[in-house]
Amino acid sequence: MIGKNFAYLRPDTLEEAYSAFMEAQQKGMEVVYLNGGTETVTYARQNKIHPDLVIELFRLAPLKVLSEEENQYVYGSALTLNQIIEAKRFPLFERAAGIVDHTVRNKLSLGGNLLGRLPYRETVLPLLVSDARVRLYGAQGLRELPLEEVFDKRFRIKMGEILVDVRVPKASTKGPHGYVRKTRLGSSVDYPIVTLCLVQRGSALRLATTGAFGYPLRSMEIEGLLNDQLSQATSSLSPRILSPETFTAIVKAASAEIVEDKRASAEYRTFLFKQALQEGLGALQTTASTKTTEHTR
Repeated sequence: MIGKNFAYLRPDTLEEAYSAFMEAQQKGMEVVYLNGGTETVTYARQNKIHPDLVIELFRLAPLKVLSEEENQYVYGSALTLNQIIEAKRFPLFERAAGIVDHTVRNKLSLGGNLLGRLPYRETVLPLLVSDARVRLYGAQGLRELPLEEVFDKRFRIKMGEILVDVRVPKASTKGPHGYVRKTRLGSSVDYPIVTLCLVQRGSALRLATTGAFGYPLRSMEIEGLLNDQLSQATSSLSPRILSPETFTAIVKAASAEIVEDKRASAEYRTFLFKQALQEGLGALQTTASTKTTEHTR
């Protein structure tokens, strides 16, 4: 039960939603946007938030778009994770959307996961390595920019701005990739201890990870270390074994401490992070071999 009365607004347009948010802020009200609603309702019931005004977003048409344009796929921020999975357009994105159980995925939205208070934000990982762009609505109307310009550990957007959609180049959804998720119970419904996505673009690898360091991370320095070691392989079919020296350098390059909490010790997280990296490299090599076989048939 939510122990506080609040006003509920169902706007017809992005402009109406944004204007209502800013007006409420100026009056000193606590205001929240409601997209999927799973996190907002949970925190309200736990008295962690006390909204005076809730503004519904999930019925707005621009946020419900799931479309294919000439060179890109467009995912509205109000799409549920199950809708992303069922679209079958971007395999790595669909793997990352497979968190929690099926029932919750029917409600949990893309925008809710990307902008939520929980630190993991797992659906951002494939977007960070895929040249994704985002569209935001705010004081100047719509603006579009690369995801990396507004995401650093979390979204860094202006007060009241609305995440409208995410745009992924079609070329970035293909090619070798690896996805590994480690939890305490080996279950998709638990929070991750380590999750990582690996993709190969040309001869270079890209890596994004969350859980081990407490927030989503993509580091050019870490990718440089991986690519330096892998460039020394005798052939593309050689086993990609991560050396202890490279792994130590990767952890150091993250410029953050491995998380230690009641769910996992830092030592255990470090072990799983190394294991996940090795498994991810193996999965990436497997998908690369599969695609090579398909092309030679």
